[in-house]
Amino acid sequence: MRVVGVSEHRCSAGGAALKLLARFGLVGIVATILYAALAAAFVKSERFGFSPVRASLAAYAAAALFSYLAHRSVTLRVA
Repeated sequence: MRVVGVSEHRCSAGGAALKLLARFGLVGIVATILYAALAAAFVKSERFGFSPVRASLAAYAAAALFSYLAHRSVTLRVA
């Protein structure tokens, strides 16, 4: 039987927590960039012609949906 030291156990748990935090942060950064790009595109677009408030709401909804799906599949790895 192998005895695991406390410091060895903490390192493996800490590494997993850091990976989870990194994936969480990456999804958040991508969602923020997506929001900014969509909001700018919706305001400038001749096709949509949204007011800044409507463009922001539409971009927020799209980024929130992306964030939910990405956290589900990337951060939490739920199939």
